[in-house]
Amino acid sequence: MRATPFQRIAIVLAISLLFSAGVSARQQSRGPSIQITSPENSSYVDGMTTIVAAVVAAAGSSITEVKFFVDDVEVGSRTEPPWEIPWDAGATFARRIIRAVATDSNGAQSEDTILTLDLETAVFTAEIDVVPLFETRDDLVRAPEVMRELFTNPAYLRQLEARGHRQEVMLGYSDSGKDVYTAFMVRMGLFVAVTLYAWLAVYLLEHMRMRHLSRLPREI
Repeated sequence: MRATPFQRIAIVLAISLLFSAGVSARQQSRGPSIQITSPENSSYVDGMTTIVAAVVAAAGSSITEVKFFVDDVEVGSRTEPPWEIPWDAGATFARRIIRAVATDSNGAQSEDTILTLDLETAVFTAEIDVVPLFETRDDLVRAPEVMRELFTNPAYLRQLEARGHRQEVMLGYSDSGKDVYTAFMVRMGLFVAVTLYAWLAVYLLEHMRMRHLSRLPREI
């Protein structure tokens, strides 16, 4: 049985509606895209930092919320750009799992996860020495305090242990002692100037005394 023109039009319309519905469903199921851009994956994080995510909504939707998690504990959320939050990583030297979850206006969700390094992996496996440089006069004055603080820092003690308990320090590298030399020359110049002033004052006083004595009547 051959289809009538009316039936053919109805079939074409039905196929078009099914195709449109399939495309819309695929767009909705795709959801937003999200990527954590800071901190970088496999990096070491401590102290105050900012978790930043790049978020793009799928066609026909908008981003309604982005939540941020550290070790599965929510540390903040945003409902509008910029998609970032401040976070205090502290000084625990621990490996952290950072996750960001984006939700769009259709209720679809996407997430991205990064893993930070613990301090031992990030630093102590590197074949490098930390060498403090004390160049200026102020640096040299503060050198004992700086080294004392380093040697009481648990993280730095682990670094020293990894490097065989050997510490190298650079003092007055290159011609960086210019400020000390300049200070010495200024002080020496002031000393010479004061000395010359004192000598001149004594000379003038003695000269005035002699002139005064020469004017006195001589005893017969």
